Amino acid sequence: MSRKNRKKKFWYLGYIFAAVIGIIIFVTDFSQFTDILLGGVLAAVFSVSHVMAAHEKLLAKDSGYAVDATDERNLMMREKAGNISNMINMILMACATVAFIALDYRIPAVITGVIVFVQPFIVIAISNQLEKRM
Repeated sequence: MSRKNRKKKFWYLGYIFAAVIGIIIFVTDFSQFTDILLGGVLAAVFSVSHVMAAHEKLLAKDSGYAVDATDERNLMMREKAGNISNMINMILMACATVAFIALDYRIPAVITGVIVFVQPFIVIAISNQLEKRM
């Protein structure tokens, strides 16, 4: 089996995994917090699997989509949009940290403050790894 076919089938395993999680939620008697957590995992797994399976189908069937998905100009625009949304998220997280401090919510303020502080270092580390690969 080729690598491409294995990759396609991998995304369909996500549907099965999401169904198993859904069954676990309904059959077991976990706490409400655990059910909510499992529901979030179910949503994430199902969403990623569905989007990637649809993407693989479109790449195989629609030549226009394949060109658009691999076009350098479109890739640069998506990268730029990602960078801008990353900066907006940083600003929003910083505002949330200030709001938590003003409302005297110490633990959420510390958590969001650490995320705001660590995130640029994560970006630098990922950028360095990508530069080494290319």
